[in-house]
Amino acid sequence: MIRVSLIAISLLYGVLSAWAFRRTANIPALHACRRRLTAYLMELRLFSSEPALIWSAQKSLLRENGRLLFLLLRPVLILAIPTTAFLFALDSIYGWDPLPLQRAAVVTAQLNRPLLPSDARDRLEAPPGIAVETPPVRSTIDRQISWRVRPVSQSSSRLHFSVTGAGAVASIAVGYPRSHWLLWFLSISSVTALVAALGMKL
Repeated sequence: MIRVSLIAISLLYGVLSAWAFRRTANIPALHACRRRLTAYLMELRLFSSEPALIWSAQKSLLRENGRLLFLLLRPVLILAIPTTAFLFALDSIYGWDPLPLQRAAVVTAQLNRPLLPSDARDRLEAPPGIAVETPPVRSTIDRQISWRVRPVSQSSSRLHFSVTGAGAVASIAVGYPRSHWLLWFLSISSVTALVAALGMKL
């Protein structure tokens, strides 16, 4: 399910990207290029029985498409750098969906020390809405301890680890499902940018 905050961010990004494109692109040159492309396309239709004119129009179309790409290169590069960093930041927030109810997932504790015999008694303490279905499964080579859990009701509480040694847990990995936030973001921001561009008469 798409979040309201993601919709708001997508709308804002669409408007800002249209504004940035207008500020960085050569709009008169783009309009002139578009008019020439339209003229060459009409030439293809009008002179379809003249091979020499068709060949000339096709070469002109290729040339104008190259000029169009060159005109778009500057604003696209300027937008690409902050957009890439922005997408990485958004992925850290919206990149994962909550664990689905009644679907098993694996929780793995990465230790910063070799596993000890006493780690067989390590525990994962879960809130009432999450069932821990297995005892700890240890991987001595990877220095990892894993449990299988299953959400049985809605819960937003924290998991607690009982691991021998203070500060022994270096990181925690949970098998969250990937979110489709990027598809929503690109769809909403693209439509918004198009509408904003029409409003700005790009």
